[in-house]
Amino acid sequence: LWGRLLKQYPALHIWGYTARCEEADPIAVALIALANAEPDRFAMRFSNAPLSLGVRATVSIEHPKQLPADATVCPQETDRTESCSSCALCWHSRERVAFIQH
Repeated sequence: LWGRLLKQYPALHIWGYTARCEEADPIAVALIALANAEPDRFAMRFSNAPLSLGVRATVSIEHPKQLPADATVCPQETDRTESCSSCALCWHSRERVAFIQH
């Protein structure tokens, strides 16, 4: 569906999150393929996905001191930006974004 909509509507950009990243899951396989084929228009974040998938991923941490070297803590969660809409790190960056569990 998402692939067809991207072809039908050239101005469409899709952004979202999914926990589906298992290589045996056909939905995950389709989402990963689309994210790799349309990285500028299909900015899907894969929760706790292995780095080997080569997709935009997130990681869950309990405290900012647990931040992996290759990730950035969500600026909104640490009050470095007013809101998600004023930040857009998830949309513009390919680096992992760390979310603090709460």
